[in-house]
Amino acid sequence: MGRFNELSERNRYLLYLDLKKAADSPQSPLQKQYGDFYAACMNSDLADQLGDKPIEPLLKHIDSFNDKKQLAGF
Repeated sequence: MGRFNELSERNRYLLYLDLKKAADSPQSPLQKQYGDFYAACMNSDLADQLGDKPIEPLLKHIDSFNDKKQLAGF
């Protein structure tokens, strides 16, 4: 195994730093996009508060399907 675990941990840490920087002070539209996504994922209090409300319209649409083949075009 050697130092592969150490390398993996280092890569995870560098990814964390990139995402945190993009969430705190994005320098480009792409950084803003993935920074916002990261920040939203990290806001577990808001996720707990909202529950499934943000995806209810999507779930209702899926619930309206009467044939599993409709999922393929979705």
